[in-house]
Amino acid sequence: MRPANRVWWWPALALMALLWWLSSTADPLGVALAHPLDWAAHFLSYAALGFCLGRACGSSAAGWLLAAWFGAFEEVHQAFVPGRDAGIGDWWFDLLGGWAGSVVLGSGLSEWWPGRAEQRKAP
Repeated sequence: MRPANRVWWWPALALMALLWWLSSTADPLGVALAHPLDWAAHFLSYAALGFCLGRACGSSAAGWLLAAWFGAFEEVHQAFVPGRDAGIGDWWFDLLGGWAGSVVLGSGLSEWWPGRAEQRKAP
């Protein structure tokens, strides 16, 4: 477990606001993404969110759980938006992306993050 870094809350909250705004309209980009591009968009956006939340919390597990919760909340929100539908498949890709961002990227990049090698060598 690494120490929490409150600076990461800003990009996490910005991503959450962007995702909420995108899910609030029928065709947010003017063109609907077809399968599997929509799932790739879910995966990549939640990978970024999971990474930011994991850094903000200082815990990969907490980052993943928060990303999963937000993904579920956003899918329920989409059920009430005209022209949108909520899907369990979308949420699965939110879960996978959140896991990849918080656990895989968060753990893997922490070993290569600038300054980390010096911190590990310090007595």
